[in-house]
Amino acid sequence: MKKIIILSLIGCYITVISAIAQTSKTDQIVKMDNSIILALIDEVTETEIFYKLPSSPKGAMQKIERTEVLKIIYAAGNIDEINKPLAKAKTDRIIRKDGGVVEGIIVSISAGKVEYKNINDDGLIYMLSGADVAKVEYADGTIKDLSLKSKKEKTVKEKTEREKIVKVKTEKKKVQSFENQVTNQQPVAKPRQLLDIPRFVIGIGGEGTYALEPLSKKWVGTNDSLGIQQGFGVSIRTDVHLSKFVAFSFSAGINQWQIQRNYILKDVKTQTTTTQYSSLDKFVMIPLQAGFKFYIAKGFYIMPEASFNIVSSDFKNNDGEIANPNGNTKISSSLSKVGYGGSIGAEVYKLPFVIDISARLHTVKAEDFRTIGEPLYFAGLRLGIGLAPKK
Repeated sequence: MKKIIILSLIGCYITVISAIAQTSKTDQIVKMDNSIILALIDEVTETEIFYKLPSSPKGAMQKIERTEVLKIIYAAGNIDEINKPLAKAKTDRIIRKDGGVVEGIIVSISAGKVEYKNINDDGLIYMLSGADVAKVEYADGTIKDLSLKSKKEKTVKEKTEREKIVKVKTEKKKVQSFENQVTNQQPVAKPRQLLDIPRFVIGIGGEGTYALEPLSKKWVGTNDSLGIQQGFGVSIRTDVHLSKFVAFSFSAGINQWQIQRNYILKDVKTQTTTTQYSSLDKFVMIPLQAGFKFYIAKGFYIMPEASFNIVSSDFKNNDGEIANPNGNTKISSSLSKVGYGGSIGAEVYKLPFVIDISARLHTVKAEDFRTIGEPLYFAGLRLGIGLAPKK
């Protein structure tokens, strides 16, 4: 039993001695960040270093780029310098008046502040108040003393304040006679009227209109009548400002909707299309409108208005590749109807020019027009430019 114990101790001793001997033969790879890799160097090439790990000398071959390695310390003691250590970047120094020092990269120095980036350059720009900074030392050795500038500014400010006090005292000592006071009186300027709103404006504008289908189904539905939806128009408007908040507005113009329906025949084999025949439906309305603009803020207004409308339409069938089976008919009709509605808009004054932008909702009581049995409701958007004569 004693022999077995003695033999075991001898075996452990030999194992430890072997491990120590093996460790002493381990090379060291020192990386650029000064971290160390314990290794068994196998080969050093122009671009890479091949090695194995001491824990598995018969294991897989490892490699590392030369650019990542600072030096190799071999087990024998010799050192192979691979790359030069990185030089520490020079930084600027901001010396505070309380004795503190801030290192970084100066971005700018302006009145009242010093802007800089930190050493790691995280992309952020930091700021110190110029009143807290005594001087700035640049990396190239240049020194900028900010305390001298502060003293100079303080002196100039104190001098200006003293001059103001002296001037006020001097003015108080001046005694003007009644005649001088009358002579020196400035004429009172004529007050500006209506917050720069001119008394009279005349202008022209273009308008886009859109028939409201939920309220005018028989006007929009093609099976019922016209089938109109989008239209356009132009109008001339005159505004007379009665007071600061109210103006009378009168306008005359023309609005038109036009629908052309083409009846197409498509050849299944050639995929070509042919217009067999067509029809054209044109709807024209000439409105004479009057209303009052109520200004709820400078340039912004609401305007209820009434209108007298001359309504007309022209319908005709046209032949195409074949004669129109409905015949070459042409139907014209017209009547006069009243309407009402309202607008909301804004005016921009660059006198003598006035720009007017408004949106409106209007209805025309034309429910007995052709075969239609309901009024026409439509919305509009108007852009106009006016001219304001000099007062």
